[in-house]
Amino acid sequence: MKSRAIFAVLIVCGMLGFACSENPLSNVGEATNNWIGERAAGRGETTVVTQPAPTLRSVSEVAWSNDFLALDPVAPEETVQAVFQRREAGDKYVQAARIEIVGALPGIAFPEFLPDDIEFVSSQLLFDGDGSLANDFIAAFGMWTAEPYTVSRTVGQYGVLWVTYPDPEMSGCERFDNRDFDSCDTVAFDGLVAWRLMSGGEETLAWITGDYQYELFHRSQVDSEMALEMASAMVPLASVTMSAGTDSLIPGDDQAAPAAADG
Repeated sequence: MKSRAIFAVLIVCGMLGFACSENPLSNVGEATNNWIGERAAGRGETTVVTQPAPTLRSVSEVAWSNDFLALDPVAPEETVQAVFQRREAGDKYVQAARIEIVGALPGIAFPEFLPDDIEFVSSQLLFDGDGSLANDFIAAFGMWTAEPYTVSRTVGQYGVLWVTYPDPEMSGCERFDNRDFDSCDTVAFDGLVAWRLMSGGEETLAWITGDYQYELFHRSQVDSEMALEMASAMVPLASVTMSAGTDSLIPGDDQAAPAAADG
């Protein structure tokens, strides 16, 4: 009787193939892997999925998400106040069109080239509570692969270009002494002198063009060399406004202004 029982168990093991091994579940999933045509990764193996590195393209090929807000050009102080009227209580960031930012900040510039994955740029002026431009950053441009604020920043935003006034009494890395950065290094690229700021493994590239200081915080999709190429190819934002046009970006009357957001 005992031999018959052992024989029966051996038959069952032969039919199931894996149930009587040292690890009864060791082969679970093999059939599924074969069915969907994938090779089961061996223990300790790492599958690396690589994507082609982004290249740069003309900024005139992207859509500016706030251009439909455009007011007729007026004097800088009048533009600042007109945009401030759009502000919701307590908001520091107020959505603004390119032409409004050009009116408020004469001579402001923007990279002529952007990573080719960027499809949209959002734009804001930054305010203090009294209606004047903020004491730290005065404008911000978000660079997005998807329509701004429809996906999380970690998914759809390559980075943010911050604009401020340079401190004439500071030079080199000392201008960032009161900022929360782990390190600051001076870099030179194609005639440009810039500062590479690191914080928690994330990089911000800062430089001065004309009357303004620019700080490009970028995520890992944009490498350091690409950020330098963007910084070294700054053009007047007014010329970008003219080249890309405004009329084609004006939506229907039913489109509301986007909510305030930082970048």
